Amino acid sequence: MNKAALAGAAILLSASAAQADCIDVIRDIFALKSTQENVRVHIETSMNGKVVQETNGWILDNSHNIYEVIGRDWWSMTAGKVHYNSTDRQTWQRSEMQDPDWEAKARANTERMLAGMTDTRCGESEVIDGKTYLVFAYSYASDQPYPTDTDTVMYFDPDAQFLFRTVSHSKLAAGGTVVTTYAPDTDIVFPEVD
Repeated sequence: MNKAALAGAAILLSASAAQADCIDVIRDIFALKSTQENVRVHIETSMNGKVVQETNGWILDNSHNIYEVIGRDWWSMTAGKVHYNSTDRQTWQRSEMQDPDWEAKARANTERMLAGMTDTRCGESEVIDGKTYLVFAYSYASDQPYPTDTDTVMYFDPDAQFLFRTVSHSKLAAGGTVVTTYAPDTDIVFPEVD
């Protein structure tokens, strides 16, 4: 192997090691996010720069959460092993049982995504509303469990060890951007259901 080829191989190996290290950090953030409790969520879905749907969410823990599609009189809730729906957030109709293998399937989907990530970036920071966040970015394309091709940026608060925001932009024909913002909320009240 000539010197130029050896230098190129060393750069490639160095880039691969950096990508692997970055993916390991992103894996740690995913794992931390999956265990966080008492979190409020706001999701904005945009098409062509216009917000087409807003969703609020409240996560008590990994098996108790509520989501509201704003302006559509529709709520979805997971309470333990049961899913419910509501049109008024007062009365809840049981819709289905939680898949008993959902945690294993979620972990497998996450690992598949981590293994398929490209263009990872770590080590940057950005100030939002006076607060400095660590920035992590990646691209991911797959046909499983459904077609996806996205560029995602995550904003992580290193002091609070908390994922503040993700911005995912779809590169598929329909396009669209989803901005998900998380905030701690210790005042979540979870409905009583039978």
